[in-house]
Amino acid sequence: MRSPMKPLWVLVALLLTVTVVQLVFRLMRVTLGEWLGDVWVGFKNPHVSAITSMVLTLLLVLSGTWIYLWQLFGASNQLMAALSLLIVTLWLRSTGRNPAYAKYPMLFMYFTTMIGTLITAYNLYASILSNPAIRGQTINAVGAVAMIIVALLLFIAAALIAWDAWGAWRRMVPSGEAPEPKPVLAGD
Repeated sequence: MRSPMKPLWVLVALLLTVTVVQLVFRLMRVTLGEWLGDVWVGFKNPHVSAITSMVLTLLLVLSGTWIYLWQLFGASNQLMAALSLLIVTLWLRSTGRNPAYAKYPMLFMYFTTMIGTLITAYNLYASILSNPAIRGQTINAVGAVAMIIVALLLFIAAALIAWDAWGAWRRMVPSGEAPEPKPVLAGD
């Protein structure tokens, strides 16, 4: 006997897919208009920017590297979670509370995501750019280079945030600790 709920689940999955794809193309269309609208006024036209977005997406899918974009999207989500924990950690330290509750999960999430991002970039290089059979196919090479650039930009942005957070951590003096005395310079 067939379950009457199966067609409902298929419909829900289809609606979710169509909604997400529509949202992605709308975001790409608006982004193209904002970023490149001053370079060429045609990108401000919603039809031109939508078609351009669809063509770029088609090229990414045909290159076979779109799955890496999904992995990098997941990495950016995990880094946003680590950033949230970082903010909580810094707030706890600035108020004199124990920051360990947020600090250790943040460090774990941050480092595993950063290592995963580097592994994704390396896998792209090893499986596509260093493979002579695939390297000659221009669309695959362009897709791989684009994904490697996205991975490296994500890594660099996360590293800069970590550097800034480390500076903030060092400047904070938890309550109960005496601040370090500043040296007195001659002439002060």
